[in-house]
Amino acid sequence: MNLKTWGLTLLSGLLLGVSWPYMGSVTTFVFIGFVPLLIIEDDLYNEGKRSFWAAFKRVYPALLIFNIITTFWIYNVQESLGTKLFSAGMAITLNAAFMTIAFSLFHITRTRVGNKEGYISLVLYWLAWEYLHLNWELSWPWLTLGNVFSIHIEWIQWYEYTGIFGGSLLILLINLILFFSYKNYIKGNKRGAVMNVIAVGSLLIVSYLFGKTDLVTSPTPGKGVEIIVTQPNVDPYSEKFNYSTSDVQLMNMLELAKSKISEETRFILFPETALQERTTLRQTRDSIVLIGLWENDIEQSNSLRLIRTFLNDYPNLTLIFGLSSDRLQSKDEELVNASRYIESLDVYYQSYNAALVIEKDMPVQFYHKSELVPAVEFMPFQSLLKPFADLAIDMGGTTGTLGTQEDQVPFFSSSDSIGISPAICYESIYGEVSAEFINNGAQVLGIITNDGWWGDSPGYKQHVSYAKLRAIETRKWVARSANTGISCFINPRGEVVQESDWWVQDSMVETVYPNKVITFYVKHGDYIGRLAAFLSVLLLIYTFVISIKNKKESLISK
Repeated sequence: MNLKTWGLTLLSGLLLGVSWPYMGSVTTFVFIGFVPLLIIEDDLYNEGKRSFWAAFKRVYPALLIFNIITTFWIYNVQESLGTKLFSAGMAITLNAAFMTIAFSLFHITRTRVGNKEGYISLVLYWLAWEYLHLNWELSWPWLTLGNVFSIHIEWIQWYEYTGIFGGSLLILLINLILFFSYKNYIKGNKRGAVMNVIAVGSLLIVSYLFGKTDLVTSPTPGKGVEIIVTQPNVDPYSEKFNYSTSDVQLMNMLELAKSKISEETRFILFPETALQERTTLRQTRDSIVLIGLWENDIEQSNSLRLIRTFLNDYPNLTLIFGLSSDRLQSKDEELVNASRYIESLDVYYQSYNAALVIEKDMPVQFYHKSELVPAVEFMPFQSLLKPFADLAIDMGGTTGTLGTQEDQVPFFSSSDSIGISPAICYESIYGEVSAEFINNGAQVLGIITNDGWWGDSPGYKQHVSYAKLRAIETRKWVARSANTGISCFINPRGEVVQESDWWVQDSMVETVYPNKVITFYVKHGDYIGRLAAFLSVLLLIYTFVISIKNKKESLISK
C-alpha cells in the first residue's frame, strides 16, 4: 500500500467515525465517507488488480478505524482485562471484517462483470450484509448506516416507509454520485461533475421536505394516557445485583414512582432487571419448594408480595418491571441450548431476561427477551465458540445462554385494553421487533433498559438516540425507563419531549396518546434488506458464472 492509499484509508475511517452520533455528530460526513474507498477500489481496477484480497487489505483498515471510533466504549465494561479485550476486540474487528467483505465482493463483481453491475452490486451487497447482520447469531446492527440520522430526525421522517435501510440506501447512493462527480472532474467533465452535485442536493432537499408533506402520518390524538417512567440509578456493578438489598431497592423504586402518581396515572415502567432475588430450590419429602423469582410460582417471592401490597392503594395502576427470572421445566419439555441441569434434583430450568406486568387482583404475565446480546446473554455458534464461553461478559446478573420467546407480544391493561410493548434493552435497535409488537396490538412502545455498563460514554447516548427511529418507523409514542442512562418520552415524530439526566435518580410523568396506526414499515418490515439479499445472491451467482466463463475462454485462447 502506497502513501496515497494509506491516506485515503485513514480519511475514510475518520469521516465515517466522526459522522456518527455522539462521536463528532458531523452527520454530513457520512455522505462522503465511502468516496476515498471508492477511489482506492478504482485505482485497483485500473491497475488490473482483480483479487478479493487486494481490495480487502486496503479497505479493512478504514472500516476498522470507523468501528474503533464509534464503539470503543464497549471496552469500558468493568470486567477482567481478558474479557474486556475479547468483548471489544471481537465486536470491533469482526464487524469491520464483515463490512470489508461486502465491499470486496463489490470489487470482484465490478472486475468480472462490468462497471454498471459492479456499482449496483456495492449497494446490494452492503444492504444485504446489514440485513444479514440483523438476523444471524452474531447480530450487531449498531452501525447499520441508517442509524446515523438518529440525531437529525427532521431529515428522515420517511423512515415510516423504509425503516433504517432507506437511510443506508440514501447514504450509499450519495457516496456513489459524489464519487462519479469526482471522476468527472478529474477527467475534465466539469459539467458532469456539477450535475452530479446538483443530483445530491436534490436528493437531500427532497429528503428534508418530505417531513413537511401530507405523506407523513400524523396519528389523530385520542384519549391521553398518563405514564410514569422511573430511573432508580442503581450502580450495576456495585449495587444492582446485591441480593441482600433487593427488597430495599424495590421499595426505593416504588417510592420513586409514588412521588409522581396521580388519579390519571395508568402505567408505570420500571427498568430492565429491576427485580432481583436469588432463586433457589429446596427438596422436601413430597415436592420441590421454589424460592425467589421462579415463574412457576412467582407469587411466593418477596418482590411480588411487596408489589401486591403497594397496589392495594393503587387499584387502577398497571406496573411493568424488568426482572431476572428462572423457570423450572416440566419432565416432558423439550431440552434446548438454554436448558440448565441441577444434578442433585434431576431437574432442568431456564433463566430469562424478562419483563412482567402486574395489576391488582390480576395474574402476572411474562415476556422473555427475544433478541439476546451475543457473548453476553448467549454464546453464538455454541459448538464452535464454546472454548471462549468463560470470556463472555457477565452483564445482567446471569451468565450462560438465556431462554427466549419467539413472538413479541405486548402487555395489555385490563381496564381499557391499551397495549404497550415491553422491549428489553438491545431489542430497541431492531425495527422489526417493534413492528411485531405493534402488529400484535401495541399502541405505545415501552422500552426498559440498563445502560450503565459502559459508564459515561457515547454508548448509552447512541442507544437512546436509536429509540427515536422506532418512534418514526411506527408513529408511536415511546416511553423509556433506564436504570442508569437516559429515561425519556419520545413522540411519534421522534422528538424527545422529556428526558432525565445521566447518573441521577429520577422519575417522570407524561401524557401520551396511544394509536392504532399501522405504517407501511410496520406492515412490511425490512423489505429493502430482504430484496437486497435476494438480488445479491443472484448477482453473486451471475458473477461466479461469468468468472468461470472468462477463465474457460482465456484457456481456449491460449
